[in-house]
Amino acid sequence: MSMVFRAMRVYDIVVEGVKPADYATEEECEGYEALSDQALLILIQAISNPILQKVTKYTNPHEIWKYLKQTYYRDSTFSFIYQVAGLCRLCTELDQNKDKSVTNFMDRFDDQWNRVYR
Repeated sequence: MSMVFRAMRVYDIVVEGVKPADYATEEECEGYEALSDQALLILIQAISNPILQKVTKYTNPHEIWKYLKQTYYRDSTFSFIYQVAGLCRLCTELDQNKDKSVTNFMDRFDDQWNRVYR
C-alpha cells in the first residue's frame, strides 16, 4: 500500500502525518487538501467493509493509517500467535448474565477475526 501512496505522492500525508505549515499559502493548503482527499479515496477503496465501518469515525487519511497500523500490523510470528490466542480466548469470556453480552461478544469476535484474517 505504501508503494501506491508513494506513486500518488501522498505517502508523507498518510504515513508520516505531514500537514501544511502555519505560514502555508492558500494555494498550498488547497493542494494539501486535494492530495489528502485522493489518499482518503484510495484507503476507502482498499479497506474491506467490516474494517471500513470501524474507520468512518476518522477524518483524515493519517488517522486511518494509524488505526490500521495499530490494529492490524504485526511484524513477528509471536504477534500472529498472540492474535490467534486472543480469538480462541473469546469463548471463555462470554458473560451470559449481562443483557448486551452477546452483542458485545460478536463485536469483539469480529475485531479479533479481522485482526487474524487481515
